Amino acid sequence: MKYDTGAYEEAAALYRHAAELDGSDFRLWGNLGDALSASATTAAQAREPYLRASQMADRYLKLKSDDAQGFAQLSWYLANLGENDRARSMLAKAESIATERGEVAFWGAQTMASLNDWPAARKQLDAARKHGIPEVRIVATPVLRRLAAQEMTASRAP
Repeated sequence: MKYDTGAYEEAAALYRHAAELDGSDFRLWGNLGDALSASATTAAQAREPYLRASQMADRYLKLKSDDAQGFAQLSWYLANLGENDRARSMLAKAESIATERGEVAFWGAQTMASLNDWPAARKQLDAARKHGIPEVRIVATPVLRRLAAQEMTASRAP
């Protein structure tokens, strides 16, 4: 909830505490990376949690190779680590599984926006909306909030 309301540093502190209690889920480390990267004062600290999330997700997805959302989240972590080709590959894998379409598109939109592939990010964002991802969740996500703002500006242009 702190992250969704823009209290990124507070969210990061809560995610750190949760990781101290049980850091076994890669998503927790990804959430920590997201909260850290969303604040200018903590953005430089995001690499380590994203790296940890990507490594844990790799191990998990070797065992659970049908987790489309897991592959999509991994694509986002890899994009944040500068592993662009691998990020695209993991997103393609997520899409090929053809489940959890809204979640895959939500993470795909973030991945493509991070890679500065704006047409692909918009396509993913459209799919996320089509498959039920609520606008409140989209605008709570910094990279998607910027993309949604670009869409609104473009729609107002004469």
